[in-house]
Amino acid sequence: MNYASKQSISFISSMVPHKQPKILVVEDSPLQILVIQNFLKAYDCTVDIAQNGKEALELISLPTTAAAYDLIFMDYNLPDMLGTEICKQIRRVEKTHIPIIALTAQTDLKIKKACFAVGMDEFTNKPLQLAKLDSILQRWG
Repeated sequence: MNYASKQSISFISSMVPHKQPKILVVEDSPLQILVIQNFLKAYDCTVDIAQNGKEALELISLPTTAAAYDLIFMDYNLPDMLGTEICKQIRRVEKTHIPIIALTAQTDLKIKKACFAVGMDEFTNKPLQLAKLDSILQRWG
């Protein structure tokens, strides 16, 4: 692990005193889930997984978890709905702003604009690279 990664781990670990950062990953690809989960566990994060929009909205609607998320990674194209629709619904009910990072393998500028238009905070391509994760966690963590 390089120096920047160690700094990020220290920074992320200090996000919320006495608690691990809690991150929701909304992703349907088992391979992407494995990659992101392993990256985030290396940063000592607690990770919840939702494999579709329904699961994500259920987790967000639980009173004990909704406010507990420090960050959400959101796949753009899920089996039951688009990530932009999930983001709109989250933005309508959240009490405190939760950074939402769009994840997609698509490079279409229209998709990027659509993600920002509904309130997503950042947009990144898949597969997620460790250096990009470092950058995201430093910016939004």
